[in-house]
Amino acid sequence: MYKVLVVEDSKTIAKALAMKLIKHGFEPHMFYSYEDVKLELTDENQYFAAILDLTLPDATNGEVVDLVLKYKIPSIVLTAVLDDEIYEFMTNKNIIDYVIKNREEDLDYTVSIVDKISKYIGKKVLIVDDSALSRTVLKNHLKLLLFDVYSAKDGKDALEFLENNRDVIMVVTDYHMPIMDGFELTLNIRKKYSKEELVIIAVTSHGSYEVTAKFLKYGANGYINKPFTKEEFNYTINNSLEIVQALKDNKKYLNMLSQNVVYSTTDKDGYITFVSQAFEDVTGYSKDELIGKRHSVLKHPEMNEYIYKELWETIRNGKKWVGELRNLKKDGTDYWINVEIEPLFDNYKNIIGYVAIRFDITDKIIKEKQQNIMFQQARQATIGEILNTIAHQWRQPLTAIAMILQNIQDDIEYNEQELDITKLETTFEKAYSQLDYLSKTIDNFRFFFKPSNEKIHFNIKNMFVEIYTLLERLFLEYDIEFKMDMSDIFILNYENEFKQVAINLITNSMEAILKIKEQNSSFKGLILIEAFVDTTYVSINFIDNGIGIDENIKNKIFEPYFSTKHDKNGKGMSLFICKNILELNLHGSLELLNCKNNTKFNLKIPLKS
Repeated sequence: MYKVLVVEDSKTIAKALAMKLIKHGFEPHMFYSYEDVKLELTDENQYFAAILDLTLPDATNGEVVDLVLKYKIPSIVLTAVLDDEIYEFMTNKNIIDYVIKNREEDLDYTVSIVDKISKYIGKKVLIVDDSALSRTVLKNHLKLLLFDVYSAKDGKDALEFLENNRDVIMVVTDYHMPIMDGFELTLNIRKKYSKEELVIIAVTSHGSYEVTAKFLKYGANGYINKPFTKEEFNYTINNSLEIVQALKDNKKYLNMLSQNVVYSTTDKDGYITFVSQAFEDVTGYSKDELIGKRHSVLKHPEMNEYIYKELWETIRNGKKWVGELRNLKKDGTDYWINVEIEPLFDNYKNIIGYVAIRFDITDKIIKEKQQNIMFQQARQATIGEILNTIAHQWRQPLTAIAMILQNIQDDIEYNEQELDITKLETTFEKAYSQLDYLSKTIDNFRFFFKPSNEKIHFNIKNMFVEIYTLLERLFLEYDIEFKMDMSDIFILNYENEFKQVAINLITNSMEAILKIKEQNSSFKGLILIEAFVDTTYVSINFIDNGIGIDENIKNKIFEPYFSTKHDKNGKGMSLFICKNILELNLHGSLELLNCKNNTKFNLKIPLKS
């Protein structure tokens, strides 16, 4: 970590500079007076760079600048004002730069200079000039920026140096030189190195527009006309290197996009003009096989034509289209993508083409299909269980109806001359009552398993009352007490999906209780449902006093295909499916809170999904 000397009498500014330096990875050392700095500096205690306040309480005439430069520490000087006298002082000192410290942005700029020169350390720069004096002047300027500086007296020497030093990042060249001038040198360098690979700065006293234009046309990144100020020189050097770095970063970013993002461009008629590397990787087609063709080469025959019609209507109207498409790879395998297509416009708002970014969602689609299959299987299994329950509950009323009919038949056979009308009416009422119960039971069943196409407001308490009504005869037959501890709570969600989860949790509790009853027929079962509002969620506890869940399996109960049923042929909706319906469809959660004695599952569901 580079050490940076900060000398500033304002502790607020010094602290702000220190924080910014730390964020850039530097180690700031702060001093507030000339005398403190004087005691600090030694030949052994060298700093990488210094930020110096021009005026200190005990050194008002810039003495601290001379002190620090004596130790050859590259320095940036801060000043609150810049009059002619101060400007002359700054230009006569061998400093990197000076900054007027009036705004927060000025401090950011100061730290950015430190950051720049830290990146220049050890970077090779070649000066090419036939004048020894010019080479010395340029060398001093560049050394201030911490470059490793080398020199050549003409273009021929420069090319030889570059041949043996491939790590040079910048050439600063004069125009008029013997043997090979700056133009020819620039042309020769550009045969081997691009503008991003090697920066060329032309420095010339022949400051005509013609010379400048030729240098730029031949491949120079920038130019400086002699005579120049330190500010001009530093700006040109820094700006040229920043542009090159930005280009490199952009290329790197675009390459990363090409490698990882599936995107393409087309002309206004839909013919492909570009595809990324990731596009090639996903489809199996090469650029040469795709460019000039339409995307229909990838179209899956089972895709609805209406989708493509809607797509083209949208983008031709200048709007973005977003959707999912099923495509075919070159080898014939299909894949799914989420695609965003946007029009490209010229300066007159005319559509000149389209750009499409795709995200491979094949795994997501496969997972959703698998989950849908599991949900459907689980739903069918739950329907089967409820049908068994209904069949069990219908035995008694069907037996009662059969007995009523038998009694009527007996009356007809043994009382042929006269029937008791009053008795017959009472008998019919009993039969109608049983038939009404059967009708309500099947209506409840049909309503329970009707898919929920949209979210509705419903009362959780009423829902559990309906579940109790559906299972009431089983509770009575098996001597299981069903209790609810809740007030009226309304939520917005898919009611029937929630009912299916609740029924499954309740029937699981019933089975756990029946397992104990196999050993103790007098055992009194209890299922308790508690519900209360917890901020934006409803928290519901399903508690039973059944056999509980084995400690060895409590961490597996939410795994796919794992069942808590207590026999090998256990059916119904697994807890994995319950949890997934809650999380994916209802935006809720399910967890086991207690697995011994009073088993407790906690279900959370949002008040408004």
